[in-house]
Amino acid sequence: AQGELSRLALEDPLTGLPNRNALLDRLASFPPADSLALLFIDLDHFKVVNDTAGHAAGDTILKIAAARICTAVQPTGEVFRLSGDEFVALCGTGQAESNLNPEVLAEQAAQRVLDVLSAVFVIEDLRWFIGGSVGIAASQAGSARDSDQLIRDADVAMYEAKRQGRGRFRSFDQDLREAIRNRHELENEIRVAIDRNEIEAAFQPVVHLDGHEVAGFEALARWRDRSGRNRSAAEFIEVAEQTGLISQIDHEMLRKSCRFIAEFNEYRLDREPAWVSVNLSTQELAAQDLSTRIASVLRETGIDPSWLTIELTEGALTVDPDVAVRRLTEVHDLGVSLAVDDFGTGYSSLAHLLRFPVDVLKVDRIFVDGLTETTSSRSVAAAALQVAQTLGITSVAEGVETQVQADALLALGYDLAQGYLFARAMPATEALRLALGPSVHPQ
Repeated sequence: AQGELSRLALEDPLTGLPNRNALLDRLASFPPADSLALLFIDLDHFKVVNDTAGHAAGDTILKIAAARICTAVQPTGEVFRLSGDEFVALCGTGQAESNLNPEVLAEQAAQRVLDVLSAVFVIEDLRWFIGGSVGIAASQAGSARDSDQLIRDADVAMYEAKRQGRGRFRSFDQDLREAIRNRHELENEIRVAIDRNEIEAAFQPVVHLDGHEVAGFEALARWRDRSGRNRSAAEFIEVAEQTGLISQIDHEMLRKSCRFIAEFNEYRLDREPAWVSVNLSTQELAAQDLSTRIASVLRETGIDPSWLTIELTEGALTVDPDVAVRRLTEVHDLGVSLAVDDFGTGYSSLAHLLRFPVDVLKVDRIFVDGLTETTSSRSVAAAALQVAQTLGITSVAEGVETQVQADALLALGYDLAQGYLFARAMPATEALRLALGPSVHPQ
């Protein structure tokens, strides 16, 4: 009985593989004179199986994946199941094989693991494409070995592989260690910036091409840190998304934007009210209380819901389309408009546009840049406008920098555009002055 209990303490009951306890024991007993590489393996699209087909199907996937991974790391690799859809493979080289580079061997094993996980899984006549990501941490022969640190390093490398697009492996090295340290420092700086209200909203006008009167604005996050340095949005938004801080930034941007447009339209008197579009992260799109929070800000600021547009990229709509449809329909029912940003560069199709309650298409600047140079760019810009008109959707051309581009868009039939030709994003105090003038003057 005691032996059975000991066995159960070291074995995963679902797959029969050794578990985390067994992994730690094995690492502790691994000969210091041998080189060692640890592969941290995570299934990329496992959650969708549990969510749509149930846990029994998920368990079957895990058992098949375990068998495939074992095959991929043979003959010398050992496989452990940590928890959920996480596995570890140990690949070692003995003293007799010390001339072999353990990192190269680990990369070869990692690629074999990726290959077997990318093959289709068939469960009860349903085909699932799961895939995986792998992080590698190596320990050279004779070096001091910290088992927990080795697992953490491989885990960090695995998440970096996911961040880079999934379906790949990443080795932990000094560059990654430095990048993680810098990212952690930036995360702490962002937390302080949020607490100190340093992240502000800047507003770029969207204008009518004929006459350049302001129709609305796009709100953009801007951060001037304590030293007075302007921090790139590309730099801090990505880290904010990875750490969950984007939720706080999104909410503050929403509140500041609604307050701004309320004041702008108050100054605008008898002219058509302007609107403001606020970018929403993929993370926020998944929040169950999204429409409730937006409704709360609308009440707090007292603006008409039609003055607010929520803007998302094409890619955000494809992460979990079923959830996106529910959330966006709830938001749309408040009277808020919805815009698809960077249209033409991602995965949108007519089927997508018909499925989502989209009011505005923002045609990506890449097609505006090529308007006067390539027939294909003109064709895409014209086709996007035609699609929008057919579906009763407003279209906005982004990134207009020259009068030639503006004239070409006007000739195609575009009404609305934004870009440096008309104005850069500006602080609220400066943008409010536009309420008093009839139009924006091209730069």
